[in-house]
Amino acid sequence: MILTGAIHIYEDIEDINEGIIGILFILAGLGFFGALVLLYLGVNQPLLYGDGIIYTGIQFIAYFVLRWPDIIDPLGLFDKAVQALLILILVILYLQKRS
Repeated sequence: MILTGAIHIYEDIEDINEGIIGILFILAGLGFFGALVLLYLGVNQPLLYGDGIIYTGIQFIAYFVLRWPDIIDPLGLFDKAVQALLILILVILYLQKRS
């Protein structure tokens, strides 16, 4: 979560002059850090994991939809790999907590 949050905040700094896109990057990055705070505070873990799967999944899909056909960006694709791994980990954690 820290890595993808940091990438989004870095991208915000790069895209600050692009209006709403820059704002969306900072909000996305802050969302990941907010989730870490909620996890630390002991918020219902299955709920947090499920929300994280949806939140990260939306960002994963949005990258390809909003950038198509120019999806080849090394940092962006690295972030999508990180997010895919995060979704996999969250699914595993969610299933473990639910059983």
